Amino acid sequence: MENTVRQGIHDGDTPLDNPSTPVRQLGAVFSVLAAAGIVGPILFTVGFVAQGFLRSDLRNGYNPIAQQISDLTAGPDGWVQQVNFVVFGLLLIAFAIGLTLGIRTTWPWRIGSVLVTWNGIELVIAGLFPLREDAAGHIFDPLGVHGVNGTVFFLCIGVVLGVLSRHLDRDERWRDRSAQRLLD
Repeated sequence: MENTVRQGIHDGDTPLDNPSTPVRQLGAVFSVLAAAGIVGPILFTVGFVAQGFLRSDLRNGYNPIAQQISDLTAGPDGWVQQVNFVVFGLLLIAFAIGLTLGIRTTWPWRIGSVLVTWNGIELVIAGLFPLREDAAGHIFDPLGVHGVNGTVFFLCIGVVLGVLSRHLDRDERWRDRSAQRLLD
């Protein structure tokens, strides 16, 4: 810590704030990490909408009105939605790394990036523990992991976004983009 203070890096600074750090020269990496936060939700949405369209006949197939997106993980083509969950989770984790490196803050508010990472891990878990379909076509959760994980994900997503908004509000470079400022 003492060496970093002498070099001009203080608690709360990001590697981008110090022009002498090698990270400063890796602007392209930060752009890719930021793009992961944009591309991830779009790719995920296109993926499940396309699957829902291709797998729905409203009699025996997927019904987007009556079924949840996780139901697409069941059946012979379920691997596509499983991959969709895992890819989205990994992109969200990459975005969280970019947030951690790109937002100036002190420890208590770094929790926003940690929680975004946790949401990414939950999406990966959703892909690794899919739902199954029995011979009669009924969808079930064989281990109970997918259902519990999904419940935790949806209960926590609002908290994650609220904490992340406070996280952004504490960094003057991001202040105008925080929900608190948008609501004022």
